[in-house]
Amino acid sequence: MLASHAATTLRGMAVDAELVDLRNWPLPLCDGTHEQDPDGRVSELTGKVAGADAVVLAVPIYNWMVNAAAKNLIEHTGAAWRGKRVGLLCAAGGGSSYMGVMSLANAVTMDFRCVVLPGFVYATGRDFEGDAVVGQVAERVGAMCEALSAGWSLEGAGRIERQEAMSQRRQGNDIEASDQRIQVEIQKLGTPA
Repeated sequence: MLASHAATTLRGMAVDAELVDLRNWPLPLCDGTHEQDPDGRVSELTGKVAGADAVVLAVPIYNWMVNAAAKNLIEHTGAAWRGKRVGLLCAAGGGSSYMGVMSLANAVTMDFRCVVLPGFVYATGRDFEGDAVVGQVAERVGAMCEALSAGWSLEGAGRIERQEAMSQRRQGNDIEASDQRIQVEIQKLGTPA
C-alpha cells in the first residue's frame, strides 16, 4: 500500500514511476554464485534499478529488521544501486521497531554511495484505512516523493545538495517528465497488526 501510494503520488507530479512488486518477481536466494539468473529476472530487475534516477524501497519490518526479500534484492542487483537517490518506506506491526531500516540505509549508503533521503516513512496499522494511506504518513510519503523528484545528488566528499528543480517546482515551472524517472520497489507488506 505504501509503494502504491508513492507511485500514485509521483505520477501526480508528472514523474515516470514504475511499481515493481517483488511478489511477481520471485528471485533465487543469493548465495554468492554467478549462476543465479536462470530465467533472466535478476538481470531485468538489475536493469530497472540501473535505469532509475531514484528508487523508493517499500519494506516490511519483521523482528526489528527489514525482511530477507529486500536484502536479497540488493544482493542480486548490487552495483546497479551505485549513486542512486533512495527513499525508504517501512511498515510494521507496532511502533517499537522504527529503527529496523537503518542497517539497510547504512548498507546502501556505504556499499553503493546511495543518497538515502533523511526521514524515512514508518507506518503501522493505524496509518491505513482500508487500502488507503492516511494522516501524517500520507503527508510524509508526499514530502518524500517531492524531495526525490526534485533531484537530490551526491557531490564531493559526501555532501548532499538539492538541485534547482525544487525551487523551479515552488515557482510553478514545469520540470521535464523525461528527466524524472523514479523506480518504486515493493514487497509483500502483509497486514500490520
